[in-house]
Amino acid sequence: MSKLSIGLHSISLVAGIVAIWLTFSTVSRYEKEQILIQDTETQISGKKQELEELRKEISSSILREKNRLLDEADELASIQQENDLNTKKLDEVKSEITKSDQHIEELKSLAVSYKQDQNASLKELQIIQNKIMRLRQEIPSIEAETREIVSRADQLNREIAESGDRMSIFSAVTEAIKDHYARTTSALRTYSRERPWLEPGEVLNLELKGIDLSSGLIALPKGSSDGIRDQMLFAVHSNNKPICKIRIKQAFRTHALAEVVPLVGRPIELLELEYVDLVVL
Repeated sequence: MSKLSIGLHSISLVAGIVAIWLTFSTVSRYEKEQILIQDTETQISGKKQELEELRKEISSSILREKNRLLDEADELASIQQENDLNTKKLDEVKSEITKSDQHIEELKSLAVSYKQDQNASLKELQIIQNKIMRLRQEIPSIEAETREIVSRADQLNREIAESGDRMSIFSAVTEAIKDHYARTTSALRTYSRERPWLEPGEVLNLELKGIDLSSGLIALPKGSSDGIRDQMLFAVHSNNKPICKIRIKQAFRTHALAEVVPLVGRPIELLELEYVDLVVL
């Protein structure tokens, strides 16, 4: 009985020790698990914080990228607008170039026409000069014939003085001859004084036909038949007020093309005038 009791006590003691060991083992494992759980929670919290920071960084990066895209879109729109303006300016420049080419072609055609008119005017002027030369050569013979006629008239007067009854008839003849002589001499002198040129100081009043200040050209309605020659220099006046100076570039029979002398006067005032006075310099 005592042995059995001792055995039971031994078993109980061993069971208690095993229970205590199991208890301590369980507590120790629980504490370890708690520590592991805390570590895990700490890691989870750290990961959450990292995730939040990553989310904020991604949001900030997305916002920066969005702003960059918006800036690039604005810049692209500005570039597109500038490109449209440049395209429009290019079209305008092309249009101006086309107009300039057309104007140049018109000027070339006008120059050819002016050249043809100039050649015709030179031929006509040569013919007139030849006629004047021939008439001047004929003047001495005409004057000699006139003197002979006057001499004959004087002879007739003497004969009339001697023949009183025929005086009235011869007197009428003499007066007719003298009148013919006077008219012939006057016509010859008038023609000899006529000249197809202009002297310095002479004034021409004319109407301005066409002015192009961009090229400096002015069309005049008078030409070589009025005494205007190439390279002649004129002072342009209006109401006795000097405006500018012009030089004849090409003179034709009935019109002329002049160019404005640069840096002299105010040629822009010509646009407001219809009639001007040209003073030969």
